[in-house]
Amino acid sequence: MATLAGILVADKYSVLDSGAVFLLAQKCNVSEVVYLDSGSEVEIQKDCPYVAARIKGASDANDAFHEGHEVAQKGLDLLSVTGKADLSIKNASDECLMWWREKTIQILRVVAVTKIPVTFEATLGIQTDKNGNIIPQPPPPQLIYHESLRYFRLSQVTDDLFDAFRNAYLAFESLLEKVAPRESTERRGRRSWEREGDWLKRALGVANNIIPLSHAYNTTNPDIISDIYDKIYKNIRCSIFHAKSQSRLLPQNLADREIVSEGLDSLTRIVLLLMKNWLHVGQPRGGMAYSAFDMMAESILLNSIIVVSDDDAPLDDSETLHGLTFKASVTMLTKYAPELSKPGLNSILGTIKTGELKNLCKISKFILFHNEKLVLGSALEAPLTYDSVDVLEAQISVQLRNVREPKRFFKG
Repeated sequence: MATLAGILVADKYSVLDSGAVFLLAQKCNVSEVVYLDSGSEVEIQKDCPYVAARIKGASDANDAFHEGHEVAQKGLDLLSVTGKADLSIKNASDECLMWWREKTIQILRVVAVTKIPVTFEATLGIQTDKNGNIIPQPPPPQLIYHESLRYFRLSQVTDDLFDAFRNAYLAFESLLEKVAPRESTERRGRRSWEREGDWLKRALGVANNIIPLSHAYNTTNPDIISDIYDKIYKNIRCSIFHAKSQSRLLPQNLADREIVSEGLDSLTRIVLLLMKNWLHVGQPRGGMAYSAFDMMAESILLNSIIVVSDDDAPLDDSETLHGLTFKASVTMLTKYAPELSKPGLNSILGTIKTGELKNLCKISKFILFHNEKLVLGSALEAPLTYDSVDVLEAQISVQLRNVREPKRFFKG
């Protein structure tokens, strides 16, 4: 059987033929196995940084990841409600292990994503007259403080995606209320307030007349107000502010996170547009385009290889492929993997039969080499053994992170 920090992660002879392991965001102080009614099981170990979900029937890495993630979340829910441990998963897509079986072949894949921070300093254009003299520019307008800035800041400092959306929406709501206050009527001594949905549509219309929302919000719908109302308010805001099963979006659910993430990106752009025009605030923003990053990353990855190492020492950037540190390491069959890539995220996949790893008693890290020079390394939080695994895979990815852009990556 294969193990990671003492936890069983893959066993060719087990009925539970597939599963996934994820990093924990908190220190684990107990050892427990949770058995679910689906026949799956979730395990944590004291002082182990991982949670393992063992399931049955995953057909590939994608199935193992998604099904394993949901099972792991359910196991952590039960551990919390029974008072045994309050734990959560962090960076599920960035560092994890999955395993599954293809007929009699047991496959184990390690996934590691390295985010590449890119910062572009915005510069103001200098205008000159025909004689080359600099034309003085008027000072920028006075910044206006508004409570919406508090909500926006909280949306940027949280590590929780759903909290980020809630606070971004509150910033959005606060800004709209500034230019289109909610109206009320009084009848027979009783005050009646404008319905929230009616107010939001009216406020969006007022905002759109001041500054076209199309400058920040992309849509093919000719009615941009209805589109924002439906996609941002009805489909996401109402679904994460409420928990009724008909319309709820569930925290830590991968599919629901994707919906909220896309909505947050659109919502944040609208908020920044409104702040720039109404409050005269907004830092200079800029970054590398996905297309430029992809071109650069692909050119490197196409000519790179992944090396498996059992060495526990910290990586030295000056090391080469044929240095003493990697003398006993093993090179994987490596290929660029467009099927595992997307704009801003580029991946390669290394594969090796475990019989070729017999000189390695354990696996500690995977190192990416380009032209025999070390590019990056990914160390596991604990040693991995590979008994009863037939094929080991390593999915190594680089992802663009534009530092000066609104936050896009959240733990979970």
